[in-house]
Order: sequence, then structure tokens, then C-alpha cells
Amino acid sequence: MGFFVPREATRDQDALRIGCLVPAGLVAEVALIGLLVGMRAGRFQALAPWFPLLVGAALAAVLVALSGLLRLKRFLAYAALVFAAFLPARFTGTSPRPWAFGAGCAIALCGLLLLVTFLSRHPSQESVDG
Repeated sequence: MGFFVPREATRDQDALRIGCLVPAGLVAEVALIGLLVGMRAGRFQALAPWFPLLVGAALAAVLVALSGLLRLKRFLAYAALVFAAFLPARFTGTSPRPWAFGAGCAIALCGLLLLVTFLSRHPSQESVDG
């Protein structure tokens, strides 16, 4: 396909984004783990029914951040799908696993379709070694 070298300004912007997103993601992860540990210890019981939705919101936030970082709008749709997958778990009292599995399958199917489309548009070419 070729070799692409981004402009230095683009690399600097990406470094700044990553420098902001990684610490924010770590703080969110630690907060969710702390909340889970606290709920298992008997604290925060009022939040227990909302925990699956909080996890879905955190995963969706990661996808939104990736959308901005990678400049891929489809990640916004993935974020909405992931968040929507955790809604039935909250309001039906069921496990979020099957809903999250369904969202993951839908995202994987989208990725497979993107791969098939890419491969059909850019067929493999024999390398020219000189």
C-alpha cells in the first residue's frame, strides 16, 4: 500500500491527545474499580443497580475518546451501541454479558465488512523487488 509519514504537527497533536486521554482513562478505571470494591464491601448500595450502566458509560467514553484520537466517526456509533447494550441490563435486572456480547458481535461484523470492502477495493499485488 505504501508508507505514510504524518506531519510533525499531527504527531504533536496526537501526543497531546494521548497525554490527556491516558491519565483520564486510568482515573476512570481506578474510580470504577474502587466503586466495585466498595459495593462488594457493603458501601454504595444505592449505586449497585446502576453499576452495569456506569460500566457501559465508561466503555462508551473510551470509544468516544478513541473516535476523537483516531478521527474515526464510526467509533461514535460503536459508543452509542455499547452504551445502549447496557441499558437493558439495568432496566430488566439481567446480566449485561449477553447484551455486551451482542454489541461486540455487531462491532466485529462491522469490522469484518470494512475488511472485506478494503480488500475488494485494494486487491493484493505482487511485490516488485529489484
